[in-house]
Amino acid sequence: MCAKKAGWLIITWKYRKEVVSIGGTLRSQLINAIKRQSTFGRDKHSDKKMGKAGRHNTAGRVYSYTSSRNREATAKDFAQYMKENYPNIKNAYQLTSEHCQEWLNSKAISGKCSTDTLKTYRQNLNDLEKNINSTYSKACVNLHETKTPSGYNTSKVRCQAMSQVHQEAVKATYQPYSTGYNAITIAQASGCRCAEIAKMQNRDITINKDGTQAIVHAIGKGGRERDIIITNQQDVQNLQDIKAHVSAETSRFCPCKSESLQVNIQRHIEKAGLKDKYSKSTFHAIRKNFAQRQYNQCRTAGMTKQESLDFTSNQIGHGCDRDATTMTAYVANQW
Repeated sequence: MCAKKAGWLIITWKYRKEVVSIGGTLRSQLINAIKRQSTFGRDKHSDKKMGKAGRHNTAGRVYSYTSSRNREATAKDFAQYMKENYPNIKNAYQLTSEHCQEWLNSKAISGKCSTDTLKTYRQNLNDLEKNINSTYSKACVNLHETKTPSGYNTSKVRCQAMSQVHQEAVKATYQPYSTGYNAITIAQASGCRCAEIAKMQNRDITINKDGTQAIVHAIGKGGRERDIIITNQQDVQNLQDIKAHVSAETSRFCPCKSESLQVNIQRHIEKAGLKDKYSKSTFHAIRKNFAQRQYNQCRTAGMTKQESLDFTSNQIGHGCDRDATTMTAYVANQW
């Protein structure tokens, strides 16, 4: 057994050395490092627990397709900058924090990036450091010693919950029971993410016999599943109505990819004259409205402030131990 283990280590070492010697463009090296650390479908939270116990190395792992696409987009843009400004840097293990800081500064100077976007870029670079060091044996790069430069401020747009009136205004631009109409109806009632709604089938929504409660089964990030309990009578009725217009139990309410659904909803936001108010954050804005309504309902029912926050956090797929800062972003009015 020891011999096999030793042999495995030697083979792994040779493979990683070979990857470095093969090279390729800087861009291809960065993309390869990300792809080799992709573990789609695994539960991030379980891995973190194993990591704390010393049984698992989760450094730089990519758990969702969205995270992978975002990190790859950052890597490609960064690689292009390096090609234009540092053509002598050919290998990933030659990158430094100074290169990263200069790239971030150039994005800020361009005037096209918000501070929030620049923070995301910086986080992607931090994760890219882990991907590079985990993939290439020759690499020991440090890309995290950077500071986020100031971009333009979009906090007023990004953090605003979409009012019920505005949600209905957007729905009014759709044909009843069309893809976008169904998506907004489900988001209103359950606070689900766009990706969760795009995968949702008719059988994932159940209504009890007397029509007073609905349960929405959602599959979220990392394959985590949850049941969202809906008791608001108007929401229950709306869900019952869209179910009646979907034939098979395995038919989807929104038969398209989540990216297409986002684009579609955004077009109808413009039709409703609300583009400036909810730019590129439609589902997140609806989720925030749902979270506030859930919290208010819990408090009205006599639950404590913390009980209400925990219940709301579970409903939107964050678990009951979510930090106070995150929940404040979703529930602005904590009375």
